[in-house]
Amino acid sequence: MSEEKGLYWSPRGGNNARDFWGSCHAFTSKQEDPKTGKMERDTILIDLGQHEQTRDYENGIYDKVVPALADMIEVPGYPPPAEDKRCRALLLSHGHSDHIGAVATYVQMGAKLPPIFCSKMTANLLEKDFIEAGIDESKWPVINEINAGDTLEFGNIKVRTMSASHSVPGAFSFKVSNDEATIFHTGDTKGDPSSFLHGGVNFGDYEKIVSEGPIDLMTFDGTTATVPGHATYEADVNKAYSDLIKKHSDKQMILPMAPAHAERMAAIIDACAKNGKNVILQGGPVMDATYLGLKDSGYDLQKYYPNIQIVGGKSEHAEKLDPKTTVVLTAGIYGEANAPLAQFCRGNDKAMHIEPDAVIITPLIGTRSERLAKLLAECPKTKNLITYTAKDVPNLYGSGHAQRDDFIKIAEKLQPKTVAPIHASTKLANKLNDMASELGYGTLGRQIRNGESVKVTSKGCEVIENENQNWFGWSKATMDRPPEMFKDEYYTNEAARAEIEKHKRAYYEKRIGKVPQNPKKTSFKEMLAKQYQRGR
Repeated sequence: MSEEKGLYWSPRGGNNARDFWGSCHAFTSKQEDPKTGKMERDTILIDLGQHEQTRDYENGIYDKVVPALADMIEVPGYPPPAEDKRCRALLLSHGHSDHIGAVATYVQMGAKLPPIFCSKMTANLLEKDFIEAGIDESKWPVINEINAGDTLEFGNIKVRTMSASHSVPGAFSFKVSNDEATIFHTGDTKGDPSSFLHGGVNFGDYEKIVSEGPIDLMTFDGTTATVPGHATYEADVNKAYSDLIKKHSDKQMILPMAPAHAERMAAIIDACAKNGKNVILQGGPVMDATYLGLKDSGYDLQKYYPNIQIVGGKSEHAEKLDPKTTVVLTAGIYGEANAPLAQFCRGNDKAMHIEPDAVIITPLIGTRSERLAKLLAECPKTKNLITYTAKDVPNLYGSGHAQRDDFIKIAEKLQPKTVAPIHASTKLANKLNDMASELGYGTLGRQIRNGESVKVTSKGCEVIENENQNWFGWSKATMDRPPEMFKDEYYTNEAARAEIEKHKRAYYEKRIGKVPQNPKKTSFKEMLAKQYQRGR
């Protein structure tokens, strides 16, 4: 990395060639001490996520694949980093595993992590990871809870936290600055000011930070940023559900959803409360953990809506409620074998109770969700029920990622000099670069790949390094040994790319039964990307 003054950004995960897993971004300040003239260096990390498809690397031999950061974090078996290159702090944007999943793995490696800064909700999810991994509490890193609007300082780096709109509460965007430059890091977000969990984007905060000085670089969530229109806002989702619940207020209603989607859970429960419908949570342990996690983080939905009852599906309270006064929140939109609704459709009448005239409302929109559509259509007890999907009412579905109009709205507020995609494959990043350029914003011309660095100053941005990213592969079976470091060869090795695609196709065919038909001639990678975009 250059020793010239500036604020440096280096993606270490998430800017992958073919996907966007394992988000991790390093920010380094280099500026002179005005008294001594000595160059001072400070580094922080934002996010430390795991790669969600370990089978793509080294023939799937590892339990975990995570960004390799031995150059800034002390990891047993590797030379300790120089004192001035050590990471001073780890900030977490939100609690999804592709943003926090590697934290527990690093603790299991015996690494000395810096202090962690995150929201209470993210802290709870992180501690859940530690418990599930069997990590003794004495080995947990220091976790500091922060809120939107906080200002933090780490040496010469100043960080301002701002509320982001995503599918979990406690999500942040960050303004990162030093005396040389300012970077706005969106994290996963969309331009949605609405939230039923006290979140959402506060555009007033955007105006304040712009008044303090220009944004030299905006690193922007590229997952769906070039898709026309804007991501469905939670207020629109809420209205869609509320209208249908009101229309069928005298019927039991079955609402399958992604059980970990906390924002969606809150939006639906709010719609139920508006119509006086009690809520039964019957989506399995993940849904239970989401509800209890919200409560433990200060989002007590029962207290928010005292006019209705919110009860567990197996509780005595649920049995006493008249089914026609209830909405049953359940899982199974992907046809998971252990989901109560999927079990019911496959003939297990004890999995859940469904009235003969119940109404089903589900956010089915495409390929990945069609397994539930097929189950509902083939089950004798559900095939004739009134059923609504997002094909009938589009606002039943909403992603947690920005689309084109969200980008325009956010960029118009922040007026960045330069835009760089994050959380995007090379193909998606190139599309966002093209769109940003067409809209009049500067770009770096291509995806900034993991391991590369960008020097940012008030005069502009410069790509100064071109290194392939290293990953750590870690397994429980070899946890007594240092993690193995390997390079991501996908960028440069044609044979490796072909082998990975072949392996991925074989896995997909085994899991789904066949590789989906591809009439539009989109790449296999694009099809997998679309599956992910529909899921979050």
